[in-house]
Amino acid sequence: MGNLRRIFYVSRADASLDGVTVKNIVLKAQRTNRQMDVTGVLAHSGRHFAQVLEGAEDKLAVLTAKIKQDKRHTDVTVLFDDPISRRDYGDWSMGFLYDANLCDEIEKALSDSTHQSHDRDGALARKIFLHISDLARP
Repeated sequence: MGNLRRIFYVSRADASLDGVTVKNIVLKAQRTNRQMDVTGVLAHSGRHFAQVLEGAEDKLAVLTAKIKQDKRHTDVTVLFDDPISRRDYGDWSMGFLYDANLCDEIEKALSDSTHQSHDRDGALARKIFLHISDLARP
């Protein structure tokens, strides 16, 4: 296995996405991630996505390139991409949670990134990540 990494990104979901489409995204991600030995969790707020991905650096590079091209969301913003020594979601090819409370935090993270006033100390990114991790911890 290559260098183990964790990537955390947020994005704006296409307004036309319905629950069935989101479920299909999760099911396809579970199959693909199992094949690529990638683990993580996808959170959906109704208007946004936030996703944690863990795996080998080369596999995550391929996967994130595909994610950024997916037309079902826009403004894909990587909040962090860090080396890790162990996985937090090792048992999940792709967990899923819905939490409308994420909308405001994700919108602020996306807005800050668009206006080039990045979250310099990473506090907002960590807050969103911890929110998801607390809800989704396997």
